[in-house]
Amino acid sequence: MDSLPTLRMFRGVPRDHLADLMAAGEVRSLLAGEVLVEEGSECDSAWLLLAGRMQAVMGPERRALGDLWAGEIVGERVFFGRPQTRVATVVAVTDGSALRLGAGALDGLPGNEAVAALQRHLIEVTARRLKSVDLTRRNAWSAEERAAFEARQPAAEPAGLGSPEVAAEGLFARLK
Repeated sequence: MDSLPTLRMFRGVPRDHLADLMAAGEVRSLLAGEVLVEEGSECDSAWLLLAGRMQAVMGPERRALGDLWAGEIVGERVFFGRPQTRVATVVAVTDGSALRLGAGALDGLPGNEAVAALQRHLIEVTARRLKSVDLTRRNAWSAEERAAFEARQPAAEPAGLGSPEVAAEGLFARLK
């Protein structure tokens, strides 16, 4: 719990609200080199990084996608309500910890300021990633890697339903 108030998104949030958020999930400590989540595995929870540095990697050669720090969210797509598979492996670069939040973890805390702060942060993170990840993926993947990734994804949504705009509208509807 000591690390939550130090995260920018939670500054000013009452400690009892932070304690409720912590109680809704489970903390996992990681040693450098340990895997937090594995590419291709079921995405049944999101992870809020509490401490340390992690790295997202992809593919059998573990191509580095970027570093992740305390306050970042991994697996946030679980909150959009569709079953997903993880698109990257996240490995601890340094010792650290993360808070696991299942798909419905935030639903049981109506009016909680920590949840509202996390949801605002989630919207910001999702918007940034929607802009950058697709471009990075298109530029970095070979045709074989792209085909393998697409084969692991659920069937295509009807026209328009899988767009980022519709996903954002769904998230906003859940926030109301």
